[in-house]
Amino acid sequence: MDHVAEHQRPPLGRLLAPGLIIISCTATQASAGFAHRAFGSIGPLHVTALRFAIAALTLLVIARPSLRGRSTAEWRAIGTFGACIALMNWSFYQGVSRMPLGNVTSIEFTGPFLIAAFGSKSWKEARWVALAALGVLIVAHPGGTATPAGVGFAFLAALGWALYTLMSKKVGADASGLGGLALSVTVAALILSPATIATVPTLTRADATSVTMSALLGVTFAFSLELTALRLVPAKAVSVFFSFDPVVACLIGLVMLHQPLTWSSVLGSAAIVVASVMVALHTPNETPTPLT
Repeated sequence: MDHVAEHQRPPLGRLLAPGLIIISCTATQASAGFAHRAFGSIGPLHVTALRFAIAALTLLVIARPSLRGRSTAEWRAIGTFGACIALMNWSFYQGVSRMPLGNVTSIEFTGPFLIAAFGSKSWKEARWVALAALGVLIVAHPGGTATPAGVGFAFLAALGWALYTLMSKKVGADASGLGGLALSVTVAALILSPATIATVPTLTRADATSVTMSALLGVTFAFSLELTALRLVPAKAVSVFFSFDPVVACLIGLVMLHQPLTWSSVLGSAAIVVASVMVALHTPNETPTPLT
């Protein structure tokens, strides 16, 4: 049945899906660029909290998820998923506030990469794990643009993304599409709500605009594109294009944040991208989409 359904997909969809993913990656990384603008005045913790509060309100209005008829297991998955994305985003922005966006994204991407690599039954994936590890070492090498704290938060974000990878399949099974995501993002917003409450009274119009753009681009818009792409082509094909996230992050860092491209960033990111593409091509169609 899956084989037949795949052949029934329109050719236009196969051409459209890569474009949707590239736009989604760009929106996700651009959202980090907008968030970065508010770091100096309210800090990465409060930016993360406000971002989730805005995203949660937007998704609740769009998805209108039902609270009835959900089992205890579903609520447990939604709660755990919300905690995972809160951890992932908080640590990611803590890292971005300390080192270039491309470096943080490259290290963070090792989370889902390792899940995919070790989920493979072939020992051949070990060579790609080694290549990705080499890329991380190049990106995070001492004396460059990386800092110990920034690298630590980037690896914590990688852990969050790995946990997200393991949990997203359960939440993604929600029949209403965005319903499970809306509730999970709401959980994340509630976890971070003390920081939101403390920040709102002193929020400037400029910071509010930056954080709102970050929330709408990085969550509502990006996820909608990802969901559409997943309906057009197999998830494995989508995961290949997500492997270019570190490259997009380097370019967004250069254009929006004026962060120069270094040879270590370029070479390290290239190694991680190549390794990720090769693993994705040999991984079953279960790789989920990211929410950064």
